[in-house]
Amino acid sequence: MSALIFRELIRFFRQKGRVIATILTPIVFWFFLGSGISTSFGSIGKKFSSGSLEFFFPGMLLMLVLFSSVFSMISLIEDRDEGFLQSVLVSPISNFKIVASKVIAGTMLSGIQSIPFLLISIFLGYWASVETLVLSVICIVCVSFFMSSLSFILAWHSSSVSEFHSWMNLILFPMWILSGALFPLDQSFSWIRALSWLNPLYYAHQFLLSLQGFVPSAPYLPIVLFFCTISFFAWSLFSLSRHRLI
Repeated sequence: MSALIFRELIRFFRQKGRVIATILTPIVFWFFLGSGISTSFGSIGKKFSSGSLEFFFPGMLLMLVLFSSVFSMISLIEDRDEGFLQSVLVSPISNFKIVASKVIAGTMLSGIQSIPFLLISIFLGYWASVETLVLSVICIVCVSFFMSSLSFILAWHSSSVSEFHSWMNLILFPMWILSGALFPLDQSFSWIRALSWLNPLYYAHQFLLSLQGFVPSAPYLPIVLFFCTISFFAWSLFSLSRHRLI
């Protein structure tokens, strides 16, 4: 399993353009989006009065984690097209190790790419204490894990990279929007709020906001994150197991 994980890491770092683009994209979004609508924050409420850049930071962090996890699973489709995946499937390696190697590699890549963003937040003083910073890192790891698992499921059922991108645009990008990363959901339509409650990223975003003091903390948030992490990994494992049984 370690060899498969190491292979994914080497593949990523050999693509220097991908590394740079993945890190810079959320930083550019964060800076221009936060700066561009800062004048509208007066109508949102006192709880967001500390600055638009700080409020948008958790959402951009989730964007970085989401897209890092998603793009790491494109290699699954490439491995299938090149015949490498077939060699792995006929080997005696277990289903758990195959799925875990891909998901763990995706989680590690997301974590590595999140480091510059976290360093910026520490420099700007976005975290009140070391404890809140540690909790935010744990949250990022959980999000990376269940998004890598969900991306594994979509990639596994996609026949091509273009089909995978179509699923990404249909499912994953709306998940990010409905997390509350772009606008406060408490002032949205009721059907928008109902959809957000079904969105795992919503609870991750609320947890990060609570660590920064924008919203009250709630004990159910980490429980939901942990449940989503286990559920999506079990789903991805079931997808592979079902294929091997057919």
